[in-house]
Amino acid sequence: MGRHTLSTVYEYFNYDKQTQESICNNCNGKIKGKHGTNLKRHLSSHQDLYEEMLVKDKVKKKSSAKTTTSVIKAHEKLFHFSTPEVKVNINMNTLISACVDLVTINGRPYSLQVY
Repeated sequence: MGRHTLSTVYEYFNYDKQTQESICNNCNGKIKGKHGTNLKRHLSSHQDLYEEMLVKDKVKKKSSAKTTTSVIKAHEKLFHFSTPEVKVNINMNTLISACVDLVTINGRPYSLQVY
C-alpha cells in the first residue's frame, strides 16, 4: 500500500496502470510514471492550470494546518490537567510553633524542616 497523494496536481492527470503513464487531461500528453514533481513540471507548460493548481494547493495546506493545530490543542487540553491549589492563611507564630512541635513532640529531624 503506497503513500497518500496530497497534492492537487493529480486532479489534472489520469494514470494508466498498464502503461504506467500519466495522461494530461488538457493536452493528452503522456508522462512516464506518476511522480508529483514531474506532473507539476508538465503542468507548468499550461500556465492557467498551473496557477490554479498552486492556489488549490495553498488553500489545502492552510486547511490541513488548521486541523493539525486544533488536534494539538485538543491533546494539550486532554493531557495537561490543571493542578488544584490550596491556599492557607497562617501567621508566622503559628508556623514556628508547628515546626517546633514537629521536631520536639513528633520526633521529626530538623534537617527536613530546612528545605
